[in-house]
Amino acid sequence: MSVYDPILIKKAISETTFQMDKEKYLLPSLEKSSYRAVMTDLSKMDGRYIGVIYDIDQFSIIVTESEWINNLAKKYPTKNIYGPIGIIRCRKENAPSGYLLELVSVLSPEGISVCVETPYTGDNIFVDYPDLEKAFNLLQELKIKYRKDK
Repeated sequence: MSVYDPILIKKAISETTFQMDKEKYLLPSLEKSSYRAVMTDLSKMDGRYIGVIYDIDQFSIIVTESEWINNLAKKYPTKNIYGPIGIIRCRKENAPSGYLLELVSVLSPEGISVCVETPYTGDNIFVDYPDLEKAFNLLQELKIKYRKDK
């Protein structure tokens, strides 16, 4: 268990590689009964989807807008659909406790809603697509600020 350490957080952010993915993604919520069929279709997509969120009575997928429109929308009715969303990939392995909180604390006061996915090699921050460039620039500014503070 890591300990909250503001100095380590600033160091980690100053060393983070932020990558803006300009692809548009959607977050459709689907009927639980279609889970197996959707997973079969997703397995054929060669990475054109990001993830699956399984909930009590439904599940959602994060998939490119084009993949959804061209290959999935006609096959699977949605409960609702959110998007488009964009992704900022934050590449920093073994980031300290509080790292994501610091990143989100820069975006939230600017009215930027976020959802975070945390694979081992970094973090993915999902934002509403119209906010993508603004969010990316704010994170880059934070990185530059913490580099200067070293």
